[in-house]
Amino acid sequence: MKKAMIVAAVVIASTAITAGIVHAATSHNVTATLGGVSGDYFVIDGVMNVSSLKVGGQGSGGVTQFNGTILNSTTGTGGVDNPVTFGDNVRIDGRVYRGATAGAGLDDDKPFIVNDDMEVAGTLTVGGNDVPTKRVLSGSLDRTAAGDETVENDYSDTCTEEYPEGLEKYVYHYRKISIPELRVDNPMELRAFISTNAATGSLDVENLWASANYTMTDGAIYVYYKADTHLCGGSITTTYVTTGDYKIVIFD
Repeated sequence: MKKAMIVAAVVIASTAITAGIVHAATSHNVTATLGGVSGDYFVIDGVMNVSSLKVGGQGSGGVTQFNGTILNSTTGTGGVDNPVTFGDNVRIDGRVYRGATAGAGLDDDKPFIVNDDMEVAGTLTVGGNDVPTKRVLSGSLDRTAAGDETVENDYSDTCTEEYPEGLEKYVYHYRKISIPELRVDNPMELRAFISTNAATGSLDVENLWASANYTMTDGAIYVYYKADTHLCGGSITTTYVTTGDYKIVIFD
């Protein structure tokens, strides 16, 4: 049968241990010192202040029952609040909520707040609906960069002595952007943007982006960003984008 040992015994035993053997870096069985056996519990009718506390061990976890609130009563420089810190991964088998009452739409004026950026490794569901997470692919539209693809419309047969400045060909430039999981029969939700002088038109605005024209296939999309007009005499006129960057926003 379990025995409740009064705080006086605990204080006396603790004082003896502190004065004598506690200085050695060894383990001491306080239960045995107080005359108890395994399974006994100790009642401390007051506050116990310890430098550190270990519960359980490798392969045999312990259970700590906190019938109240855990808080950090210390403050930092200038009285800044010091948070309770968890120095490892945290597993919570119940639900997390703020305030005395759990649930959405309640009048306790205590919504759950995440005071930082947050990444979700899995699926985020709000009100029964999955909320897509996003990732961004970005790069340069410089035509000398890797990934440039071109399509040519050849009209060179119109180049004659009679029409020396006629149209020779159109050359369309695309940037190939690999998205290995993209499938045409089950396309993902994505948005393509380009930052270029042609896309911004006459607007004198810094960091202005416009929707990009693109085509797709399994595993990649092709962003259209440049068109050259080649004349028979050798001159080249660029009729679309010359420089800029791209961003592909993918909603998983």
